[in-house]
Amino acid sequence: MSNDPSSVSELRKPWNRTAEAYADLFQGSVTQAIEPVLNAAGVVAGSRVLDVATGPGIIAAAALERGATPKGIDSAEKMVDVARARHPGAEFDVADAAKLPFDDGSFDAAVIGFVLFMMAEPHTALREAHRVLVPGGKVACTVWDWPVPGFDLFYSRMEKYAPEEPMLGGDPPLFGVSDHDVLRNALSQAEFVDPTVERLPMIWELASADHLFDALATLRDFSGLSETALRAFRADVVSAVGEYQQGGRYFIPFPALLLSGRK
Repeated sequence: MSNDPSSVSELRKPWNRTAEAYADLFQGSVTQAIEPVLNAAGVVAGSRVLDVATGPGIIAAAALERGATPKGIDSAEKMVDVARARHPGAEFDVADAAKLPFDDGSFDAAVIGFVLFMMAEPHTALREAHRVLVPGGKVACTVWDWPVPGFDLFYSRMEKYAPEEPMLGGDPPLFGVSDHDVLRNALSQAEFVDPTVERLPMIWELASADHLFDALATLRDFSGLSETALRAFRADVVSAVGEYQQGGRYFIPFPALLLSGRK
């Protein structure tokens, strides 16, 4: 799919549309995974790190704080613009994860944060990550540990109000996959050795129930939904989020998996 320019363009559109909103509203759900993924990839001062599908650049920025030299790439131009604006100390470029513009053995570590399951060609992306690593270099990826209660609060209700709304990015082969054997096999097929899968029991703490709706709504286009339906949809989600309220704040489970392997 990535070899078809028109298909790649279609996949980029929603991420370009949501870049700023994603960075402002949704990235808080994934920040707890940053340190574990950098640790699993063996990122230390001096490491040359490739952050694949960097999005707003938060993993690359954290690698920079460790004294590493990160390079973030993303196929969505607007995401790269956001990353550059928010993290000027790191380097970001537009590139396709399935066809990396780097020589073999260019990096000591590669990270893919919460994007592998959204990729049209995840196995190709893993093979490309393997290619650009030095011998002994490590890859670390995060994916969601489905089912994810935080997502279910929103998407189970979306079926009622917007049943025809397509999934962002099409129908990727690893979407919804949390089987450890399947994920380890994906790493093995890309020639990584010692593939491991570790659970990350993450909780997203929010100040308001509306924040969850707003964050997940950025990943969809509800322009065809009436104002009445959208208000009802929001109210339904906000009511359900109340189950996770403690002391005026909301603690919503977003469990994840950390995949890692070595070249």
